[in-house]
Amino acid sequence: MKKTIYIHMGPHKTGSTSIQKFIRQNARLLRKFHNVEEVPLVYTKKIVEHIRLGSWQELREVLAELNNYISECQCEAFLWSSEDLSGDLPGRRGGKKPYYHLGRVVSEIQEALHGANCYFYFFRREPSDWLESAFAQHLKYRSRFRSAEEFKSWMHFENLWDKVIQGVQCDNFFVLDFKKFKKDDALGVVRVLADAIPVLDQLLSNEGVTIGELRENVTPPRELVEILECIANSGASDSAKAAARAVIRDSFDNTEQISGAKKERTLKETGSSRSVWPPILRVREDFPERLLPLLDRSRARVLTQSQPDILPDITEDLRPYSLRVVRPDGEWPQTGRSKIEDQAAILKHRFSGLPESSFLLGLTISYLRRNTPVTEKAKALFTRLWEEEYDVLLGVLPARWLISSLQTYFDHGSSEAQKIIGASGYFYANMIKIYEGERSIDGLSPEGNSENTTPVTESGFIGLDRYKIGATDLLLNTNALLLEISLRDEASGRVLQEFILRTAAAHNVFTRHDRYRKRHNINEKPFSNCWSFFNPPS
Repeated sequence: MKKTIYIHMGPHKTGSTSIQKFIRQNARLLRKFHNVEEVPLVYTKKIVEHIRLGSWQELREVLAELNNYISECQCEAFLWSSEDLSGDLPGRRGGKKPYYHLGRVVSEIQEALHGANCYFYFFRREPSDWLESAFAQHLKYRSRFRSAEEFKSWMHFENLWDKVIQGVQCDNFFVLDFKKFKKDDALGVVRVLADAIPVLDQLLSNEGVTIGELRENVTPPRELVEILECIANSGASDSAKAAARAVIRDSFDNTEQISGAKKERTLKETGSSRSVWPPILRVREDFPERLLPLLDRSRARVLTQSQPDILPDITEDLRPYSLRVVRPDGEWPQTGRSKIEDQAAILKHRFSGLPESSFLLGLTISYLRRNTPVTEKAKALFTRLWEEEYDVLLGVLPARWLISSLQTYFDHGSSEAQKIIGASGYFYANMIKIYEGERSIDGLSPEGNSENTTPVTESGFIGLDRYKIGATDLLLNTNALLLEISLRDEASGRVLQEFILRTAAAHNVFTRHDRYRKRHNINEKPFSNCWSFFNPPS
């Protein structure tokens, strides 16, 4: 007598996790009362990997092993559930057609498991809902696509399921309509599949059946998608994007734990310490007169103001701020920035579409540029944001706000190490910005296109005119020492390290130097290993 194999093939984002969990929760009942086993996971893993790689001969070999196992097994039927049997979730690989190997996989399985009757089940979900879920899943792990429209256009979304299913040549291939959970029905798609598979239907009527907490597969929250899109579109380093995605993903998966409850904290526990603000600037009698105007500018940069406190409580949980998107009210404010409320309105437009934690960071920095009654509170919140929400901030903040944060550490660091890191990073970043800005004004390409390897004009700065591509360790030593400085403090050091990573990935004086050297094949001793970031450009 032929055995029967019920094969649920997904696809992704149609409740597969709930189906698999239900089968495993009731494995004992399936064996005892229905003489049914689940296909061992060891076979599924191998088969799925070969489908992903398109290694069809290896797939046939594993399927042959599975066929022997099924033939020798004493049970009458098998349940086999894996969304990856359909293929990769679109966007993981380069192919544009979703599940384009589905027909071939069904044929390979049917031919290899010839000793059994195979029945295949595939869910069809409303295309726009499925797209949003699939795109959100893509954004949780990578940043290849920046928007749902780009994702949709890339994968030929029109007539989605018709194109997927039309390649399947099998009388026992059944397409089921995906069914969302109802409030009074914890089974959702399990019940839909059970309507098609008799043994699951019988299991549901068993008094001992286990219906644990099954996960609903719904269209993801809009703010989750928006924040993940924000991360994908940011200029952050790949490592910062990955860390930010992980934090956001985990936070949205555990929203019940993020209640917005206030933390039991005091100002002291935030790591904030009182500092002299504005800074006291004293000069000797022989201070150079040429520099006095600069000194006046420095003394005037911090204004004493009586501003209201519009910051959250010092003990408030900051995580919810990273899970909400900034949505400004109305048009761009036609006001100045002297009032903190007007500055906040402007900042909401600047941070529009980014997590609220980034807006809160900008607001604390705005307070700390002034001398107000809430300086210490703003400093404490600034400190907490970079200690608690750094993963999200590093993954979404524009570079200018990294620089602003470094300047704030310079002015308000809780330790000498933080102030040193802040000062070093602030001047490093701003000098790059100044130099690249001047090149842009001169119409020079940020990638560089010069054939020269030594200066062809005088530098205009006596004593700083010795420079030759590939014959200096100046660039390497600058970056190496800066990185060393960043290790003096963990919180402020992370900000500086992220800026260094972005510098290494951007078009600037450092990366141009390395590209020039590589293009001209310069390898002068003792500078052969003096690439700007100690590695040759890719």
